[in-house]
Order: sequence, then structure tokens, then C-alpha cells
Amino acid sequence: MNIQLLKRTFLFLVFALFLTGSYTFAEEAVAVKEETVEAEDAVSIDDLDLNIYTVKRKIKVNDNKSIKNTLKKLDKYVDDKNLNGVSSIISDTFINNDGFTKEAYLKMLQKSWEMYPDLKGYSKIEKIEIDGDNAQVYVNDYSKSKMSNPNNKLELDGTIDIMTESILFMQKYGEEWKIQSIYTIKEHSVLAYSDAKNLKIKISAPNQVLENTQYCAKLSLEAKDNYISFASISNDKIEYPQAVPDMVFKTPAEDGMLERILHANTDGKNEYVVATIGITKPAISKDNKIIIKITGMGVAITRVNIINQKQDVTKI
Repeated sequence: MNIQLLKRTFLFLVFALFLTGSYTFAEEAVAVKEETVEAEDAVSIDDLDLNIYTVKRKIKVNDNKSIKNTLKKLDKYVDDKNLNGVSSIISDTFINNDGFTKEAYLKMLQKSWEMYPDLKGYSKIEKIEIDGDNAQVYVNDYSKSKMSNPNNKLELDGTIDIMTESILFMQKYGEEWKIQSIYTIKEHSVLAYSDAKNLKIKISAPNQVLENTQYCAKLSLEAKDNYISFASISNDKIEYPQAVPDMVFKTPAEDGMLERILHANTDGKNEYVVATIGITKPAISKDNKIIIKITGMGVAITRVNIINQKQDVTKI
């Protein structure tokens, strides 16, 4: 902050007010003189305390650092499968945009550790906005893990890649920051076994739609010579425990595209769009018979946030 500029601006304003109101000062000069404070008691512009800005700035910088340290701890607790550590950073009144409480959220986390014991990831903080004892933290999370083979007929193991884009709403408790809520904006994951790992798999759908309306989901598979792929696209509400969606398999078009019109649920709950993929490679046996063998499997998932129609709509 330029202190000299502030002083000059202050003196200029005083001088301008004096000129525009000179007649008033002239007429009441005697009265003013009687009430004038002695020069030694007057407050100079040099004596003004401008340190309050510095103090507030210092507090904000310290809070920013504290929030970053808290999220580093969270990453470590998740990697170490330390449920108590994760719990210590989450507020008891926590609830996310899927309606999960702290208890349900921790149960889901524990389940994911059991399913993906080698899952490792990291968080990238995009932006931190602090307002007093409250903060919004914009975070991108990336996770990756190797997967053991669930089917003896598949030759190779699998991998899973997860990406989420979220807003963490945090609150200060004393000197500590805790997560009050998580709003997940985007979420994509791809699980691929054996030959499916060699495909570029992408599932897309709108980030949010109105409940009880239709929307289009698309699956894109990189075309591979000598392979035949089949896939199913379905949607289901995000809840715990997660239900297994109905699957109707179809063969993608020659360009590897498969589309399906889905109907959003009527409960106002967020959804997962799930694409299940199978890869086959036809072969000819010694006796000239066609052999069709499943050589790869995959699952691609993306999130669709559902807007409740019962919410008030602002009209302009």
C-alpha cells in the first residue's frame, strides 16, 4: 500500500472541502476558534494507525497456509488408510451434495479402501477463498490403482483412474480448519482389465440436469482392428449401498460411439451414468470353428448432478 499517496489524497480532500465551504468557515470562524483543539493535541495524518490492514492480511495468509496443511494431512490419511485421521478433519455436522452424513461418508471411504487397497492419489488446490472463519477451497483430485484380476479367463490385471472436481466448504474451529461439506462438481472414473486397458474409453453426460427429464449419455471407444466391442449404458441414483443397474448390451458404431437417452430420477438425487464394456477377439480353431473369447472388460462412470424441481426458481 502506498502510504504517501494516501496522505496526499487525504490532504487534497481536506483542501477541496475547505474551498467549497469557505463562506461557512468564514462566517463561523469565531465559534470554530473557540472550540479548536490545541495544536499539540491534534491528530496528524502521520499518527493514523494503518497496521490493521497488515494484521488482517497476515491472518489471511496464515489461514491460507493452515488450510493447505490440513488438506496435505487429509491426503496422507487417505493414502495410509487412516480412518480416524480422516474423521478428525471432517466436521461432525458434515453433509455433502449427495446427502451423505459424516458416518455414511466414512463408511463409503472404508469400503473403497477394501475394494482398491492399492489406490493412491493426490489433490491439486486450484483456489482458496477465505471469508473470516469460513473458506471455499476448489480442489481437483486424481487417484490411480492397479486391480487384481476378477476373472480367471482374463489374461491381464486391471487399472482404475479417478478424477474429481470439488468445492470443499471449510470452517475454522479455534486454530484448526475442518471440512463442513463437499460439493462434487465433476467425477469421472475408468476401470479397465486386460485388453480393455489398451482402449481409450470416455463417457460423457451433462454435469447437471433437472429431475424427471431426459438427457443423452455418450460412450466413446477407440476402434481397434481384430477386436469386437460391446457395451451397455445405464444410470442409477448415488446412494449407499449402491445398486447394480440394469444392463442392455449393444455394439458401438464403426467409429466406436454409443449413445443412449436416459431419464433422470424423480427423487432429486444425483446420479451415476455407468458404461460397462466388453472386448472380444474372434479366432479360428484348428478345426475351422470360430472361437469368441472375452479378452477385456471395462467400466466407465461419470456423475450427473440432479436439480430438484421443488426448489424456488428466481424470476427476473
